[in-house]
Order: sequence, then C-alpha cells, then structure tokens
Amino acid sequence: MIRPFGGEPPFQDRVPHLYTTDSGRSSLRLILEDPCFSTKRYLLPDYLCGTVLEVLDQYGVVYDFYAIGDGLRWDPEEINRAKYDVLYAIDYFGWKQDLSAIALKPGSVLLEDGVFLPYLEPPDRWPHWIGFNSLRKISPLPDGSMVWSTVPLVGKKMEGPASFVSLKVRGQRKKAAFLAGCGGCEKDYLADLQHGETLLNRQQSIHAPSSVAVGRMMDFYRKLEVEYSVRRAQFAVYEQALGRFVDRDAPEYPCFYPLLLEDRDAVRAALALQQIYLPAHWPELEGVRGEVQRRMLALPLDGRFSASEVQRLVEILVRMDLQGAAV
Repeated sequence: MIRPFGGEPPFQDRVPHLYTTDSGRSSLRLILEDPCFSTKRYLLPDYLCGTVLEVLDQYGVVYDFYAIGDGLRWDPEEINRAKYDVLYAIDYFGWKQDLSAIALKPGSVLLEDGVFLPYLEPPDRWPHWIGFNSLRKISPLPDGSMVWSTVPLVGKKMEGPASFVSLKVRGQRKKAAFLAGCGGCEKDYLADLQHGETLLNRQQSIHAPSSVAVGRMMDFYRKLEVEYSVRRAQFAVYEQALGRFVDRDAPEYPCFYPLLLEDRDAVRAALALQQIYLPAHWPELEGVRGEVQRRMLALPLDGRFSASEVQRLVEILVRMDLQGAAV
C-alpha cells in the first residue's frame, strides 16, 4: 500500500480526551460533574490540600484515607487491603507514586493529581485513568489546568474566564514593576493578589482558561527544557547545602525542595521576617491525621530566581541549624 502524501497531516493523540480549565479545582469539579465519578468511593492520601476535600464534599463524595510516610510514598499493602472505586494519587513536588505493587481492581479508576507537573502520561495497566495538573502553581500563569483522560467526561459546559484572573494578572504586573524599581508599593500588588485568591476560593463554577493563560502557557512550554535545567541545578544546590529531608532522588519535574521539619511554623515565621515567604503545603486539616502535613516546608525552584537569591536562602537556612528528619 502506498501511503497518501500531503493534505491534512495524520495525528494520533497519546490520550484520547483532553480538557482545559482555569484551575486544578475546576478540573476536579469537571471530573465530578460526570455522575460516573461523583457516585464512586474514593481512597485519598492523608497528606493533601484542603481544597480537594472541599470539592469532594460539594459533590457528596464518599471517601477514606491511606497514609503517606516521610518519603512521600504510600504503602502498597495498605492500598491493596482497602475498598475503593477511585484511587486518588498525588505526585508530591513532582515525584510519582510507584504503581507496580498496586493490585489492579476490576473497574477501578486511577485519578492522578499532578498538581506539580507540567504534563502527565497515562500509566501502564490502568485502562481507566484521569490526570490533571495546576499550571498556576508551577509557572507564571495566572490560571490554567489541563485534564487528560482515557475515558470521556460528561459534565456541564464551562463558563468563560473567571473573575479572579484579571486581579491576579494586575497584581503580577504591579509586582514586576515594583521589583524592577518602576514605582508602586508592596501593598498595592499584594491587595490585588489576595483579592484574586479570595475570589478563587469562593468560586464553585467551572471556567475555561483565560487568553493570558493560553499565551503564557505557550511560552512556558517553549522554554520548558531550559526551565527544567535551572530547577535541577537549584535542587542540587539545596541538596548539597542542606542534605535530604525526604529520602528521594530528584523528582521528574523539580518545582520545590521539600523539608520535613519538627519546627516548620517557627522556621517559616523567622524567614518571613527577612522577606522570604514560603508556602505551607498544606495547612493541617481537621479530622485528617497525616504526619507530613504539619512538618512540610517547601523551598521554591524557579528560573525567575537568581543564583544569588537561592544562595542567600541557603545561607540563612544553614545558620538556622534546621531540626528535621534528614536522611
């Protein structure tokens, strides 16, 4: 057979169903809008963002928990003993969970929360798989999330760009001008960013990504290899100076360097006094007894940080003589 040459190029999608939304929580809502997924029993890690529980509760989802250890790993034996329809896996800071020892239950779904990853690939052995990320957490995008699925999602139609986006964009631009010495004050950009976050937290509808997000997404992926090499180098600097606080090699896509600290909140407060603001992944949740939650402090890896800024943070942390579970 002679293959036709020219015309429209053929293309086979690696994942049959792809969707884009404004945020990870919108992507999770998009999945749960499908009755096939909102009525199933979920098995969740005990180390997770409270927003996940808020969204699941909004849809009346029944769930239980499995434990995450200091190595940010699950225990396959615990999962294999559990009863569930949907196994919820989080790729913590770019590290994927090992699926090789998980017994595949007939009809079960793997829901992969790749919040810290720029892209996801369907794993072997799991015919029913859905993965999503949150690009605004690991990139300059003000909003944006992608959903990959081996099964079609039958949910309601998305609305246009969300109202929080314009505030986030304005705050980002004000902050860039302020840091470049072009005027403004810290109070101005913080007000916009915080107001935008408030609107996002109140939002319960599902929105499409903004045009700003789409434009920045193209730029982010165009420079992904360069960004990856910078983050790997920053990861190595932290590891050499501070040691490993989590027993893992460099993740698939480094975006944070995790520290498990006995005095996490005190360290975070001391750094804030020196204008170093680090996120807590994540605030402790009532009724969830995860040990990692109260101890995790994550150092950001990002090409927008200079080598001197990274080195300053390292020197401050070394002087603090961090108390943690270094391995």
